[in-house]
Amino acid sequence: MRYDLPIDEDFLLKFLNDTLEPMNESWLETKLTWITDSKFRIQQKVDSFIGKQVNKPTKFVFNESLKFMRYKPDIGIIEDVRWIKKTIAYSPDPVNKGMLEHWATADEVLRTRMDDCDATNATVGILGVLSGIPWYHIWYAIGEVYNPNMWNNKEGHFWIMYFSSHTGKWYSIDATYKVDLTPIADRVPYSPNPKRYIKINYLWNHKKVYKNA
Repeated sequence: MRYDLPIDEDFLLKFLNDTLEPMNESWLETKLTWITDSKFRIQQKVDSFIGKQVNKPTKFVFNESLKFMRYKPDIGIIEDVRWIKKTIAYSPDPVNKGMLEHWATADEVLRTRMDDCDATNATVGILGVLSGIPWYHIWYAIGEVYNPNMWNNKEGHFWIMYFSSHTGKWYSIDATYKVDLTPIADRVPYSPNPKRYIKINYLWNHKKVYKNA
């Protein structure tokens, strides 16, 4: 079952500004490219990286998404993370790929059964959209999270921001950092926290890209 509705730019801006509390900052539409393969210095637009996989998924990836289609969105996103956490082992790019940065596709992740935060969490989002969760409920975030082992107690991270139409709140969804399998209805909504998710710098999906002004 699909839950999609037509969404225009004005709605999206209001959606971000009014509901991503308590940040309540002004989100600006932008373009963003990222080095997705540091060995060959390959850069891609982040929305295109997701879009190619959502609009033309491999048969293998689409078939994996079928297991979540029977769920309503709030349940499906948690079952998605639960399965990914159980199935995909965390492995940093220097160990797994032999390079500092590599964004694997969902197909690569699901076949190798290992990757780091960017590809693993991107796979969570891609499976979610393919299973029927509306695209404007699943956003990919790049920002800063707490890590006491770093000299400044923070590091860069890639995770999912999920908007629940049932609660009207945003939630951090993550299969590699602070993994939380609490049902959406029972969990604490997203809030910037110096001991968890410190700041979102960029928020996007396959249709829109925003930066936190």
